[in-house]
Amino acid sequence: MTAPAPFVTTGPDGKQLVPGGSVYRPPSEADSLLLQVTVGCSHNRCTYCAMYRDKRFALRPQAKIEALLDAYALRSPAPSRRVFLCDGDALVVPQARLMAILQAIRQRLPWVRRVATYGDCRSILRKSEPELQQLAELGLGMVYHGVETGDDEAMAAIVKGSTRAEVIAAADRLRAAGILHSVIVLLGIGGVDGSERHARQTASLLSRIDPPFVGALTVTPVPGTPL
Repeated sequence: MTAPAPFVTTGPDGKQLVPGGSVYRPPSEADSLLLQVTVGCSHNRCTYCAMYRDKRFALRPQAKIEALLDAYALRSPAPSRRVFLCDGDALVVPQARLMAILQAIRQRLPWVRRVATYGDCRSILRKSEPELQQLAELGLGMVYHGVETGDDEAMAAIVKGSTRAEVIAAADRLRAAGILHSVIVLLGIGGVDGSERHARQTASLLSRIDPPFVGALTVTPVPGTPL
């Protein structure tokens, strides 16, 4: 779901703290503070997605992230007890840098109780279980994962960049680290011919990984995407 940029977009000196363009977050993060730690998506090749096609992936400088946190900290009363890390896959940020961001949130916004982010198999499996546990201890409480389908053939067709086996490994690693896993699947992404296979394989995958949260969305072809 698209969202307006965070309500604090400039610092005390008037300088812009949030890059231009659309910012996206899950519907359940509607009341969360949005903290943009990356610009765009590190993968950005899924055939159905147009969310980040106008952006070139980059890590935002730590100083700009902390400036936005300082701007949030000036608001009284506390505007939210949750923070959502944008853009498409903030979990891809290198471990030391991501830990520094979570520590900065804890120091500047001590009232925050949970941090969440989008993640995928690549970013989750790049981190070891102890590394994910470190992030959990610093406040990372939920990863939203666009699994889309449990069917390997459909995953390859939409250039998801992951496999069913990797989804299972990622889910197991998040659970072991104590991080909640919110999974998104796409109704219709198997196409007409692959519809039944997509449905059955997705159902069996969800039964296997047993995530605490599942959202089922409907495929909407977006102009300008390969789909």
